Amino acid sequence: MVIKSHIVLFIFLLLTVLLHCGIVFGAYQREYIIEAHVDGSATWTIDHSFLLETEQDAILFGQYSNLTYFNHFQRSVRELLSLARNVTGREDMSVENFQMVIDVFDSYKIVRYKFDWIKFAERKGAEIKMEDIFQVDGLFLLGDGSLSIICPSGYIVKTVHPKPNIFADQTLTWYAVTDVKMAELSVVFEEETGNVVTALMKNASLIIGLITFFGGVSASLWFFFRFRKKKREVTYGPVIIPRIEGEEEKVIAVLREAGGYMYQSTIADRFGFSRSKISKLLKTMEEKGSIRRYKKGREKVVMLSGIKIEDNEGDGWGQS
Repeated sequence: MVIKSHIVLFIFLLLTVLLHCGIVFGAYQREYIIEAHVDGSATWTIDHSFLLETEQDAILFGQYSNLTYFNHFQRSVRELLSLARNVTGREDMSVENFQMVIDVFDSYKIVRYKFDWIKFAERKGAEIKMEDIFQVDGLFLLGDGSLSIICPSGYIVKTVHPKPNIFADQTLTWYAVTDVKMAELSVVFEEETGNVVTALMKNASLIIGLITFFGGVSASLWFFFRFRKKKREVTYGPVIIPRIEGEEEKVIAVLREAGGYMYQSTIADRFGFSRSKISKLLKTMEEKGSIRRYKKGREKVVMLSGIKIEDNEGDGWGQS
């Protein structure tokens, strides 16, 4: 009985080491999301996504969804907090509201860790600075994964270094934390000013909508008065509104849900398409201007046309 207990303990410790080393099996993906708030606090979300196609995926899913390991994770964060206080000098820094949620998205199972980090950033006047906190060793203690930092409402990104791979919808995204020198990472948010240019940019969609509406009304009135003397009966057939359920619309919807970009192979897996079919479909969409495709290593990344990309030299990207 003692031997069995030692074996179970050994397996648990081995899995813990592998997880902290950031080893990724199968279709497992890890994503760090830091949502900044105006008071300098931040909500941390760590998503672990699994397709559960391999035995290793099932083992990792069981490990991360285990309450014992989640409690171990909380202790590790609190140990990290002590180090962060020393580095930043913010003694009133704290962590609270730990949550673990198991969710299902499409064919993925997601284990989500979430908590609030009080005084995570430094408030200086109209600025929120995330600089000194990234000098804390082991900040991303679960290993490699993508990193997204969300700008707080009412603020804009003033400076960011190094440049993110994607900047869209007030969210900065780097593909892998291991590719970023954490000690050099710096993000500064600045409160929006009430000038005319900022107001126009913030309400651009509303302004365009109003212009389009009044333009349409004006055109309709012009046609009415121009041709009202022409009395002619016109018979109109039934109005048929097509139901939008095409494959292109589904691809666009999935890309929007994923933040605007996704690997081509992942899209094919989601819809069960063959390589030739997904390639033909995406080529058609690319010619229409709905999407853009770029090479990243051996993979292709599919992006919505509206996404702004910050390409750095030597990052392995090239247009398809």
